[in-house]
Amino acid sequence: MIVTFTSCSIPKDIHGTLEKINKDKVLKIGYSNHPPFIQIKNGDSTGIEYKIMLALGEEMGVHLIFIEGTEAVLIEKIEKYEIDIIIAGLNSDSPWKSKAGFTNPYAKINGKDYSIAVPPGENAFLVHVEKFINRNKEKIKSWINDKP
Repeated sequence: MIVTFTSCSIPKDIHGTLEKINKDKVLKIGYSNHPPFIQIKNGDSTGIEYKIMLALGEEMGVHLIFIEGTEAVLIEKIEKYEIDIIIAGLNSDSPWKSKAGFTNPYAKINGKDYSIAVPPGENAFLVHVEKFINRNKEKIKSWINDKP
């Protein structure tokens, strides 16, 4: 009898998003202005999800590039792996849930669960973002309470 052991790293990214972000030191963030979650206007940037991205970028040691678009355009970009993450005040009613990976909710506001979207099939990156959110729950709660 021959027994073979293989090693696999779970979870994995189909397109290597997490590995690419760590290698290139760049996180491409698609956003759609949706106060109080994200608003970038005339050089001023605010919002709960904007703050989450700043903290995630700092922890990962990466440069953040913000790319504006409608939710539909951003979903197209994430499906093509042209952006790494979407912040747009996406909630439990989102029509895009089948098109991207959604984190577990980082907040429940007015009865809706709010999440961040990552490219479909990028499970290692999804888990990385979820672990970051879990480690920073109290900080995120404080940002929600401070929303404009």
